[in-house]
Amino acid sequence: MSAIIEYMWVKIYIDQSGVEHFIPQFREDGTQQFWTDSENITPTKLLIVPISPKLAENMIQKKIPAASVPLTPYTFLLKPTDTVTAYWDNEITITNHFECETCGFTWQHTDASKWAECPRCGEKDTWSCMRCGTSNINNALVKKNNRGETNCPYCEIPYGLNRSIHLHRIQDIIENTDYVILVENRFKVIIRQHEVCVESL
Repeated sequence: MSAIIEYMWVKIYIDQSGVEHFIPQFREDGTQQFWTDSENITPTKLLIVPISPKLAENMIQKKIPAASVPLTPYTFLLKPTDTVTAYWDNEITITNHFECETCGFTWQHTDASKWAECPRCGEKDTWSCMRCGTSNINNALVKKNNRGETNCPYCEIPYGLNRSIHLHRIQDIIENTDYVILVENRFKVIIRQHEVCVESL
């Protein structure tokens, strides 16, 4: 799984005739140009720009996760002696929350020692045993053994319980991509969607 790319870098340099040229990280067809592909070029500027809708579409066709988002572009003026690198750091956080099918309330259940219960209406999953016929078994009596199994608290011989789910666990995937510009011995810039951090080196 990869975090979604929303920015790309563009190197700008001036040739011997004084003509300005652009080297984008992603070509119009969605293919990527790596930073090292043009490391012999001395850029005068470095742009960090959002991905256009058409480019995002082409990147996705190349199996590169991309999105076009209205973000602020950034321009960095460079000295001829600067050693520059641009790259991204991906971070993916996976959490989950519950949704109650009875009242629709959503919340995060953080107490792993207890079965989830809707804080709004009190709904909870119900347990029953097909062997002894007991239904609506008190959740406080339902325990997992060391194999992760839930057995009937009333049957003398361990027998697995049936669970009727009324609280649905939903996985949340939070994707963050940090765009990093490193100018050796000068500064490091980290760009997040709505935040810019600058570190002096």
